[in-house]
Amino acid sequence: MSSAAADYILTNSHCRRVLMKMNLREMYHFVRLRDDAHAQWDIRNLAHRLSEKIKTLMPLTAMMLCGKSGFAEEYKKIFNTPPPD
Repeated sequence: MSSAAADYILTNSHCRRVLMKMNLREMYHFVRLRDDAHAQWDIRNLAHRLSEKIKTLMPLTAMMLCGKSGFAEEYKKIFNTPPPD
């Protein structure tokens, strides 16, 4: 069996290591979608861990890095006012 075929045979319960390369704009988009309350728990945890790591490396440029469901809270934390409607 080829390794390409093995990728399709593995079940959903297997863990795979991946290497990602993203710029900050792509990371904002990924975290906005995947660190949301409606996202699946495992991808949400991964996105949250990634965003926390990015915030330690680039605190000013990543201060608004959050999911859609957490935007109002992050906005209020930074600007001390709710986001405009």
